[in-house]
Amino acid sequence: MLFAASSGAAQQTAPLIGPRVGAGFVVNAPQMFFGANAFALSSLWGGLGIYVDAKFERESVKDEAGFIMDMTVQEADQTGDRFQRDDEVWQSFNLALIRPITPELMLYLGAGMAERESFSQYYDTTRQRGASGYYWVTDEANSGNKVNVMGGGMFRIGSDVFLQFGLESAAPGATVGALISIPLRGGL
Repeated sequence: MLFAASSGAAQQTAPLIGPRVGAGFVVNAPQMFFGANAFALSSLWGGLGIYVDAKFERESVKDEAGFIMDMTVQEADQTGDRFQRDDEVWQSFNLALIRPITPELMLYLGAGMAERESFSQYYDTTRQRGASGYYWVTDEANSGNKVNVMGGGMFRIGSDVFLQFGLESAAPGATVGALISIPLRGGL
């Protein structure tokens, strides 16, 4: 088990990595390519710590010339315009427990909240709506908040540098990141 230890021995177990803090960048491929992450390891229970991250998409169809704010998917369907495709924009905030397993590997497991905003694109053959007839509308029925479950590992590739790989449930994808850390002399 990832975090299991007997209570008496756990407090006396020397940390495999030692108290430290780290920060870096993280992405969720294929959805969110902009993010930041951080962790703090304590000297308790073999180095148990906390990991946090926030990930975003920087671009949205809301920024395109063909976005129609005051039209719904149902209204677009009623016009007879041809459906083209869907798109979605995600952002997530996560918190996890992290624990060193070896001096070169830390595992994390946690959860957070992800917000999905969905859009549908249509084509107006009369070219009255949108840009050259192409326009986007918000798909409220497929938008909203979802619980994100995440887990993965951080691999030490230098004395203070870690690479991160993991999986997430919302937006479904792979977590990839890098962190630089510094040891804490006094501990946490």
